[in-house]
Amino acid sequence: MALKSKKTTSKNKKKSVPKIKRELTEKQRLLVGGFFIILSAAIFISMISYFFSWQVDHSEVGTIDRTVEKKNLLQVFGAHIGNFLVYKGFGVFSIIIPTLL
Repeated sequence: MALKSKKTTSKNKKKSVPKIKRELTEKQRLLVGGFFIILSAAIFISMISYFFSWQVDHSEVGTIDRTVEKKNLLQVFGAHIGNFLVYKGFGVFSIIIPTLL
């Protein structure tokens, strides 16, 4: 007895999509890791500095005037990040955020 061969139709054919490798190279991993370390250090410094200079920086956060000098170590960036995380965000416990990064 002869075996019948199955005919494939165009409806049954599935196009296989080639899978893309999404692995980072060693240089890319080093670059991303370095970026996160620098970012977490900047956030940590800005929050520590905000604890000591919050009275001056808090009143100047909403202004865009560049002539007013901020007392935060990271100037405008530190004042805004510290105000956002400490005053409007989680408070003193926001110090945990850069340690998780």
